[in-house]
Parts: sequence; C-alpha cells; structure tokens
Amino acid sequence: RDSVARKRMAYLEKPDPHFRTYGPKTRREFLSVFDPAG
Repeated sequence: RDSVARKRMAYLEKPDPHFRTYGPKTRREFLSVFDPAG
C-alpha cells in the first residue's frame, strides 16, 4: 500500500491527536500582536 494508507491504518489502531497551538495563547498575547507600540 501507499504511505498514506499505512499511516491511516496506524492512526486507527492507536489514535494520538495533538492539539498544538501556534501563535498567541491568551487575549493579552493576541492583542499585543496588533498593538503598534508593542
């Protein structure tokens, strides 16, 4: 089989989702992105 099918079968046997967050994680960090002074 192709690599995608192998990865899909491996995931079905042992699901391991990841919930990584890239970028601001809080409201303060989010607003600081748009603050021209900071």
